[in-house]
Amino acid sequence: IGKGNIGGKGLSRFLNAEPFKGKPAILETPRDSDDVDMANLKAARELA
Repeated sequence: IGKGNIGGKGLSRFLNAEPFKGKPAILETPRDSDDVDMANLKAARELA
């Protein structure tokens, strides 16, 4: 999360945009391990 083309700032702006704010989201990320999934979830929550 935050390391791809959109970047952390762009993803934060998207997640906090009025039409999406407070709505559930599905983020597709590469499947590496449970630890990486948890780190990605934590990063997304910090950006939202």
